[in-house]
Amino acid sequence: MAARLALLLALALWAAAAAPALGAAQAHGRHRLLLQTTKALPQGSNSNASFAAPAEPGTSAVFDTPAAAEAANPVPAGQWESGGDTGAIYIYATLMKGGEVIGWSNKGDKDNGWTEDGWGTAVYNATSKSVELLPKCGIHDCKNAFCSGQVTTWDNKMLVFGGHGPDFGADITGFRSYDSGTGKITSTQMQSGRWYPTPVTLPDGKVLVIGGVAHNGQAGYFDNVKAGYFDNVKVNERDTYDNPTITVYDPATGDFSPDSRDMADQLEAAWPVHTYPHAMVSPDGGLWVSAGSSLVKYDRSGPTSFERVLDLPDRPHAPWSYPQTGQGVMLPMFPPYDKIEFLAMGGNVKDRATPETPASDKVHKIELTAGKDAKWEELENMPYPRVLGDAVTLCDGTIGVFGGGERGIAGWSPKPYFYRFKDGTTWDCKKLCTDVHDFLYAPTIFDPATNKFTPKGALAEHMRPRLYHATSILLPDCRVFVGGGDVSNDRTAELYSPPYLFKGPRPVISSVQDSIKPGESLEVSYTSTDPVTKALFLRTGSITHSMSFDHRSLWLTIASNANGKLTLTTPTYMVVILSNKGVPSVGKIVSVQPLGTTSSSSA
Repeated sequence: MAARLALLLALALWAAAAAPALGAAQAHGRHRLLLQTTKALPQGSNSNASFAAPAEPGTSAVFDTPAAAEAANPVPAGQWESGGDTGAIYIYATLMKGGEVIGWSNKGDKDNGWTEDGWGTAVYNATSKSVELLPKCGIHDCKNAFCSGQVTTWDNKMLVFGGHGPDFGADITGFRSYDSGTGKITSTQMQSGRWYPTPVTLPDGKVLVIGGVAHNGQAGYFDNVKAGYFDNVKVNERDTYDNPTITVYDPATGDFSPDSRDMADQLEAAWPVHTYPHAMVSPDGGLWVSAGSSLVKYDRSGPTSFERVLDLPDRPHAPWSYPQTGQGVMLPMFPPYDKIEFLAMGGNVKDRATPETPASDKVHKIELTAGKDAKWEELENMPYPRVLGDAVTLCDGTIGVFGGGERGIAGWSPKPYFYRFKDGTTWDCKKLCTDVHDFLYAPTIFDPATNKFTPKGALAEHMRPRLYHATSILLPDCRVFVGGGDVSNDRTAELYSPPYLFKGPRPVISSVQDSIKPGESLEVSYTSTDPVTKALFLRTGSITHSMSFDHRSLWLTIASNANGKLTLTTPTYMVVILSNKGVPSVGKIVSVQPLGTTSSSSA
C-alpha cells in the first residue's frame, strides 16, 4: 500500500517539508529519486543532488545502469533501441512501483469491433523487454475503460476514472481500482459519465475528478466529427452530454462526493476544447486548472468543494486542450518551492482546427505563484511545430518532447491510410486512422535553465510514428519508454537513452527509505566516481492522450553529503542523484505516506 501513497505523499512532502509555511498543501504518492554529478548540472542550478526512480506504495526501486551509460565518449544525440512487443497498444501508460509499465487498449486487431475478447492489459518490463498480459479483460473489467483518466496512489494502486459508451460495453460512468501487489481489479460506478476527465491527487490523498463529457465522441467542434464513427452522435444536444462538474473520490472509504459545479463556469466557457484540462496542486492546498486557453486558481473551501479565487491571463494562443492538443508541464521546482512555473507548448495555430490545420511551434511560460502579477512569457519557438506530442520530465530536470505531428488534430479519421514505417514494416489502416500528419520522429529537449530547446536535427529519431493514442513515460533507469498509437496499430515500444546517459559513470544509490512521512528527510547511501551535487524528486508517470496526470518534480536540498551518505530535505517524489558530469543514477522509488500515518521504512 505504501507505493501508491508515496506518489500522493510526494505532493504532501512538497508542501510540508519543502515549504513548511504552506504545509496545508502537502501531497502524497510515489516519487523517484535521482542523484546527479556536477557534469550534469544545468546552467545556473544550485548544489543539490538529483534523484530518479519509479514510485510504488511507499517504496523506491533500483535498476541496473545501461551499459551505454558507461561509454567514454558523449553521444549528444542520445540513442534509441527497440523495446520489442508490448502485447497491447499502449493508449495508457502508468509506471508502477516495481518499475513495470502497465498499459491497456484493444489487444486484437482494431478492426475487430472491439469485442470483449479484444481487450487487453499488459505489464511491460523495460529491463528484460518482456511483457505479461493480465487475465480476462484486464483493467477493463469486461466493460470499456477507453478514454478515462488515471492516477496512482502511495500504496501502489492505480485508480481509473471514466470510460467509453454507450457502445462497445458501455462504462462511461465506470471507476476501477487496480492493486499492483495482488493483481485485484475492483470496479463501481460514478454519479455521471466522464469521457476524457482529468483526475488529480489532493494533499490528503483524495482524488479530484474534473469534467469530461457524458457521451463518447462529443469532445471538440462538431464540424470535425467524422460521419460513420458513432451512429448516435448528438451534435445539437450539448446539455445532455457536456459534464462540467467535479467529484472527489476518497480511496480510504471508496466513496465519491456528489457532483458539484464549482469549476463549471471555467469549463463551460472553454467548451468544446475543454476536456482533459491540466490540473496542478498549489502549495496552499488549492489548484490551478488550465482548460482551452484559460487558467484559473481555485482554493479548497471544504473537503470536496472549491472556490474560484483568481483568473490568471489566458495563454496568448489558440485553445490547446483536446483535440487541439498541445503539451503542458509544471517545471521542476527549487527550494523553498515558492516559485512555480508552468510551460505550455504547441497545439494548433488557430481555433476550430481541422486535419489540415498546421501545428504550432509557440512556447509560453507563466509563473503561477505570481498571483495577480502573473503573465505569460513567450519563449524561443520549438524546433518543430508539434500537435499531440508527449512532454516528459527527464532525470536531469530538462523536459523531453516526443511524438505527434506538424499538422492535424487528435482523433480518428474515417479515411484509410497506408503506413510505411522506417523499419520497413507497413500497416494498411481501413478505418479509425490518423488525423495527424507530417509525422515527427525527432524529439526535442527543453532546458528550463536557458529556456531553449535542442535545435532541429540534434537528437536521434525513433523508427515509428507515435500519433493518436501513443504514450511516453520516464523509466526508473532514466530512459524514456515510447509506445502505442492505435491509429497505426502499434504494439511496440522504443526506448530512448538521453544524452546524459553517455557523459560518464553513473552514481549508484545503494539504499534509501522505502517510504517516508511528510516532512521527513531522505537518508541516501550511494557510490559515485564523480562528486554528487544534485538530487531530483519526480512523481512517477501516468499518461494518456498527451496528458500526464500529477506531473511534477522538485530539486531537493542537500542538508549533508559526506562519505557516500546524503541527507535530503524532501517532499515526495522519485529520487535520482546526479554526478558533476550531469549523469543521473538509476532512480529509487519512494512512497510518501498520507498525513496521519505513523511509520516509515528503509530499503
